[in-house]
Amino acid sequence: MPDTSYQYGSDTYTSGYTLGIGPVLGITFLINNRLSLSTETSIYFMKQYSKTIYEYYNEPSLNDIRIYDDLNIAINYPLFVYFEIKL
Repeated sequence: MPDTSYQYGSDTYTSGYTLGIGPVLGITFLINNRLSLSTETSIYFMKQYSKTIYEYYNEPSLNDIRIYDDLNIAINYPLFVYFEIKL
């Protein structure tokens, strides 16, 4: 077996994924038959998972596995207002 007493350091491995789905919502304000203002926003439901493994060469007692598992809701606020004219 080779002598590894000179090796100091660690390795970190991370794997994971993010999945999401959500609708786009629009609002239109009719000024009259030809003019309107509108905007759009979206809401996303996201599932996130990641697993990180910490491996220490000379201190195996410090080895660790951390798991992040979460469900989030992200709301994107309207960024633009559209002025529409029907010709």
